[in-house]
Parts: sequence; structure tokens; C-alpha cells
Amino acid sequence: TYRALRTSNLKEIYIVRYADDFKIFCRNYYDAKRTYQAVTKWLQNRLKLNVSEEKSKITNLKQRYSEFLGFKLKVKPKGKK
Repeated sequence: TYRALRTSNLKEIYIVRYADDFKIFCRNYYDAKRTYQAVTKWLQNRLKLNVSEEKSKITNLKQRYSEFLGFKLKVKPKGKK
């Protein structure tokens, strides 16, 4: 539930939303997994929405890209000066 999400000691996350599409960015896999489970549970219980397993996944943006609204998102290391 939402209360579980608020009190779950999750670390820094960022959410980008447009209409019914959204991305949640976390610092590590552990936080991403916990956030995914909490958000999925909240959407099902509070809004009666099912999350598509096919469209929803945890991706390491340092290793591969993720698409959002036609853009390919990927983390690239900073260049040396």
C-alpha cells in the first residue's frame, strides 16, 4: 500500500511520468526491485490497475538503454577533462 511505500526506507528515486507511462529511476538494483514491488502493489490495491509484466522491467542503464516516449535513455560515463 501507499503507507508501505512511504515507510519502506527507500533511498533516492526519481519518477518521470507522461499520461499513463512512467519511469522510476533508482541508484541500485536492490532499491529498484523494492520500488517495483511497492509501486505494483499500490497500483493494484489502490487504483485497481495491473502492471504489464511484458512492458515493465528493471534495466541497468549503464549496460543497456530503455525507451520512453520515443527516446532511448542510457547512462554514459563522464568524459575526462
